[in-house]
Amino acid sequence: MSEKPEQTAGRLLNEEQARILQENSGSLKALAESPEGKKVQRLLGDEQKVARALERGDQAELKRMMQTVLGTDEGRKLMEQLKGLLR
Repeated sequence: MSEKPEQTAGRLLNEEQARILQENSGSLKALAESPEGKKVQRLLGDEQKVARALERGDQAELKRMMQTVLGTDEGRKLMEQLKGLLR
């Protein structure tokens, strides 16, 4: 049985990062619901596409997705906000 995207993300983060994100789940939700977060969601498209790439470990596809996101002002702003949560 395949794992959920949250489980995959948790496995990819180090223990401290995962703990910080869990403690800040409300902030993460707010980021996801922000105008920048919604733009990134539209750029990425189908949520299942992202999950499948994570499950397969498809680094080329994940890299392409990140380049698409980080190629926008909204994506870069969202990434900076996420990095701020992990500090």
